[in-house]
Amino acid sequence: MSQRSFDIEFIERMYLTFDDARQPKVEEITLHRCIECDDIRDSFKSYSARNVPGSKVEWLASSLCFLSPVPFRHYLPRCIEFTIQNSSSPSYDNIVGFLAIQNSTDSYWKERINQFSKKEKVIVAEYLDLLRARKNLAVDKDELATAIQVWNPY
Repeated sequence: MSQRSFDIEFIERMYLTFDDARQPKVEEITLHRCIECDDIRDSFKSYSARNVPGSKVEWLASSLCFLSPVPFRHYLPRCIEFTIQNSSSPSYDNIVGFLAIQNSTDSYWKERINQFSKKEKVIVAEYLDLLRARKNLAVDKDELATAIQVWNPY
């Protein structure tokens, strides 16, 4: 199987896995109200995960920390898809940094992780393994190892 075929299959399987990740209500998109969060909310409120335009995905990936748990779960697959299809994008580094939870007992992180089913955690861990296997990515190896450990439910 070619790399492109593998990537397409993985992306489709990922979206099927996240099929019940509902689109957030507008008031759920960000954690609180401020100028930056309101801008994020207003920019993404009309998009389902798969329909976020490529021109906005890098910003979305760098804004994951501002999303509340429901939109984080909903939009993460689009960020993952974008980094698989655009390996020159630095967004994978933002995603890995955010997924490399340093304190998984903190309520901020627990609330996010608890949104994910076991199957969703597995697919996120598979994505992280996919990044580890790609030698041309300049990802922080320690952060990646931490993220894999956090998201691997086994």
